[in-house]
Amino acid sequence: MKKIRIGVLGAYRGTSMINYCKEADNAVLVAVCDSHKPTLDAVKEDLGTDTITYYDDFETFLSHDMDAVVLANYANEHVPFGGVGNSGMGSYHGEESYRAFSHYRTVVATGTWIDLPFRYMPYKMFSLVKKIV
Repeated sequence: MKKIRIGVLGAYRGTSMINYCKEADNAVLVAVCDSHKPTLDAVKEDLGTDTITYYDDFETFLSHDMDAVVLANYANEHVPFGGVGNSGMGSYHGEESYRAFSHYRTVVATGTWIDLPFRYMPYKMFSLVKKIV
């Protein structure tokens, strides 16, 4: 049976897959990619083998000959974070904080010219128009 060649993106979060590949008889780890150089060096030291290629650049990692890639990176690092109490839900940092605690309302800018009463409720002018028509 042919072993599946696996690459792991995210050395720290991907340790469970890296450990699985050490023990598995159907998969072999061929590449690890992480932008955090100390983490990549720690995994390299831990594995201690020359058969695995280590990358700190995602584009060159993808060009490696692999059958599968495990994405074990921090996928939501660019979304707003925060929350109420211990929930961790919500978005209360930066611009999202401004939006969360702002009360949006419609503002009508009017000129200084004559403000005719048929713009406002109750529309008495329309009943006059109905009588004429």
